[in-house]
Amino acid sequence: LGSRIRSDGKSASLTAPSGKAQMRLLNEVLAAAGTSSLSLVEAHGTGTPLGDPTEMGGLENPLESSIPCLGGVKANFGHTEPAAGLLGLMALVRGARQEAGAANAQLRIVNPMVGPRLHHTGGRLPTQLLDLIVEAAGVSSFGYSGTIVHAIIKRFVSATDSHEMPVQILLYQRRSFSWCEVSHPFIQFRQ
Repeated sequence: LGSRIRSDGKSASLTAPSGKAQMRLLNEVLAAAGTSSLSLVEAHGTGTPLGDPTEMGGLENPLESSIPCLGGVKANFGHTEPAAGLLGLMALVRGARQEAGAANAQLRIVNPMVGPRLHHTGGRLPTQLLDLIVEAAGVSSFGYSGTIVHAIIKRFVSATDSHEMPVQILLYQRRSFSWCEVSHPFIQFRQ
């Protein structure tokens, strides 16, 4: 439905995000898409004490203080660096197609600067697959150098689509793996 890309502009440092720039970008893309609400947002979700509250603030005002279901593919796959935005878009398309909010599989503790905002706005951070009617959905991606992007998609329903498509439910189970050193018999270092 719409997308925009811009620079974060002046901020405190190279890695510090600008909430005002994110807010302006989202306002522009919502206007281009002709909507004021999103049912699902695939957040960039840096997992940092500064990045996540800034992103939440950037979403809160343009979405009229109604934060939707938030997904964060990084919680499932880790930070894929330059592919993070594309992976987020793929997760968003799949969620819109299956009418489901993806789980934030590794979410254990919510940032204390984000939790109250979510509670106040009714936002959700699902830890399991969540049934969700997706009207319009958005994805955010931020680059290290200050590039910010947001795209909004809408689920296209064709005559051949069926609501009886099987949806695979994924349940996540936390596991731990012990680390051990393995010496390779074919590698030798000589001085």
